[in-house]
Amino acid sequence: MQAGFSIVTFVIFIVILIGIVKAIRVVPQQRAWVVERLGRFYGVLAPGLNFVVPFFDRIAYRHDLRETPLDVPPQVCITRDNTQLQVDGILYFQVLDAAAPNWGVKVLRYEIKDLTPPAEILRAMQAQITAEREKRAVIATSEGRRQEQINIAQGAREAAIAQSEGAKQAEINNAQGQAAAILALAEANAKAIRQVADAIAGPGGASAVNLKVAEEYIAQFGNLAKTTNTVIVPANVADVAGLIATALSVVRATAGATA
Repeated sequence: MQAGFSIVTFVIFIVILIGIVKAIRVVPQQRAWVVERLGRFYGVLAPGLNFVVPFFDRIAYRHDLRETPLDVPPQVCITRDNTQLQVDGILYFQVLDAAAPNWGVKVLRYEIKDLTPPAEILRAMQAQITAEREKRAVIATSEGRRQEQINIAQGAREAAIAQSEGAKQAEINNAQGQAAAILALAEANAKAIRQVADAIAGPGGASAVNLKVAEEYIAQFGNLAKTTNTVIVPANVADVAGLIATALSVVRATAGATA
């Protein structure tokens, strides 16, 4: 009888132990466990330590309250300009387990993975891109040619200005040189004239002038006789004789003074 009592006590202890274990429920963070009592909804266990009635309550559903991705099949959408696009994306939602919101699910966002336009649209877009690139290339080429022409014109202008400046400076230098030469020649002539005038004004100056004139006169007639066969007779032979006599008298006077 004591052995039977011991077995019953052991069985009761085991049942109580199992009941205690089944009564304790630890819900992880961002989880929600739905409890049913005798087949009916009873409540939702929040994260943390919870107690339920063993053998009457059971965990019917375990919901994950974290953000959950859902791969949505590709959908055909119509754009504002009535173009059909195939959109492939992922939907992110979150389970609330609240009675107020519809269905107890909150849709967070929809991320598009891929957009696939029709082949005709792709060809048109590629043609547009190609045309735009060609347009930019033509504009860049024309701008380059325009800048090249501007550079050439500016270079020619600067070269012409430099050349004209050089010619102007050369003319200025030549004019200054000619002016200096004319001034030097005038000063030399003035100096020579002053010297001649001083010599004439001195003793024997007039006689020397007469002698020089006579020599030049006779020399010019001699040159004419050498260059032509025509005999040239002076208009007044007496003048020639007078010049010769004057020249001889000057020579005699000079020789006498020297002796």
